[in-house]
Amino acid sequence: MHLKTKNLIKAIYFSVILIVILAVSFLMFFLYKKIYLTLRNVEVVYTSQSDSAILNINTKLFEEVKENIKKKNSGPLPDFNLIENPFE
Repeated sequence: MHLKTKNLIKAIYFSVILIVILAVSFLMFFLYKKIYLTLRNVEVVYTSQSDSAILNINTKLFEEVKENIKKKNSGPLPDFNLIENPFE
Protein backbone atom coordinates (compact mmCIF):
# COMPACT_ATOMS: atom_id res chain seq x y z
CA MET A 1 0.00 0.00 0.00
CA HIS A 2 2.87 2.34 0.73
CA LEU A 3 4.17 1.85 -2.85
CA LYS A 4 0.77 2.69 -4.37
CA THR A 5 0.48 5.96 -2.47
CA LYS A 6 4.00 6.96 -3.55
CA ASN A 7 3.11 6.27 -7.18
CA LEU A 8 -0.15 8.17 -6.79
CA ILE A 9 1.64 11.17 -5.30
CA LYS A 10 4.18 11.12 -8.18
CA ALA A 11 1.38 10.91 -10.73
CA ILE A 12 -0.50 13.80 -9.13
CA TYR A 13 2.73 15.83 -8.91
CA PHE A 14 3.52 15.36 -12.62
CA SER A 15 -0.11 16.01 -13.56
CA VAL A 16 -0.09 19.30 -11.67
CA ILE A 17 3.20 20.32 -13.30
CA LEU A 18 1.80 19.45 -16.73
CA ILE A 19 -1.38 21.45 -16.10
CA VAL A 20 0.66 24.45 -14.95
CA ILE A 21 2.90 24.26 -18.03
CA LEU A 22 -0.14 24.03 -20.32
CA ALA A 23 -1.83 26.95 -18.55
CA VAL A 24 1.29 29.13 -18.87
CA SER A 25 1.63 28.17 -22.54
CA PHE A 26 -1.99 29.02 -23.22
CA LEU A 27 -1.61 32.34 -21.40
CA MET A 28 1.47 33.24 -23.44
CA PHE A 29 -0.28 32.30 -26.70
CA PHE A 30 -3.36 34.30 -25.71
CA LEU A 31 -1.31 37.38 -24.81
CA TYR A 32 0.66 37.10 -28.04
CA LYS A 33 -2.41 36.68 -30.22
CA LYS A 34 -4.74 39.20 -28.58
CA ILE A 35 -2.40 41.91 -27.34
CA TYR A 36 0.94 41.87 -29.16
CA LEU A 37 -0.44 41.30 -32.68
CA THR A 38 -3.16 43.91 -32.12
CA LEU A 39 -0.65 46.50 -31.00
CA ARG A 40 1.62 45.70 -33.92
CA ASN A 41 -1.27 46.07 -36.39
CA VAL A 42 -2.23 49.41 -34.85
CA GLU A 43 1.36 50.58 -35.22
CA VAL A 44 1.44 49.50 -38.88
CA VAL A 45 -1.82 51.33 -39.60
CA TYR A 46 -0.60 54.44 -37.79
CA THR A 47 2.70 54.54 -39.69
CA SER A 48 0.91 53.87 -42.99
CA GLN A 49 -1.45 56.77 -42.37
CA SER A 50 1.39 59.09 -41.48
CA ASP A 51 3.37 58.02 -44.58
CA SER A 52 0.42 58.45 -46.93
CA ALA A 53 -0.34 61.89 -45.54
CA ILE A 54 3.12 63.02 -46.64
CA LEU A 55 2.65 61.95 -50.27
CA ASN A 56 1.08 64.44 -52.64
CA ILE A 57 -0.93 62.93 -55.45
CA ASN A 58 -0.80 64.71 -58.77
CA THR A 59 -4.45 64.42 -59.80
CA LYS A 60 -3.93 66.17 -63.12
CA LEU A 61 -1.32 63.62 -64.20
CA PHE A 62 -3.53 60.80 -62.92
CA GLU A 63 -6.47 62.01 -65.02
CA GLU A 64 -4.25 62.32 -68.12
CA VAL A 65 -2.96 58.78 -67.71
CA LYS A 66 -6.50 57.51 -67.15
CA GLU A 67 -7.68 59.19 -70.36
CA ASN A 68 -4.73 57.77 -72.34
CA ILE A 69 -5.52 54.27 -71.12
CA LYS A 70 -9.18 54.74 -71.99
CA LYS A 71 -8.24 55.90 -75.54
CA LYS A 72 -6.01 52.86 -76.05
CA ASN A 73 -8.67 50.44 -74.84
CA SER A 74 -11.57 51.96 -76.78
CA GLY A 75 -10.19 51.40 -80.28
CA PRO A 76 -12.43 49.88 -82.96
CA LEU A 77 -12.61 46.10 -83.19
CA PRO A 78 -11.44 44.51 -86.45
CA ASP A 79 -13.92 42.94 -88.82
CA PHE A 80 -13.43 39.25 -88.12
CA ASN A 81 -15.24 38.25 -91.35
CA LEU A 82 -12.38 39.67 -93.44
CA ILE A 83 -9.74 37.53 -91.69
CA GLU A 84 -8.93 34.32 -93.54
CA ASN A 85 -9.36 31.07 -91.67
CA PRO A 86 -6.03 29.17 -91.87
CA PHE A 87 -7.71 25.85 -90.96
CA GLU A 88 -9.93 25.61 -94.03
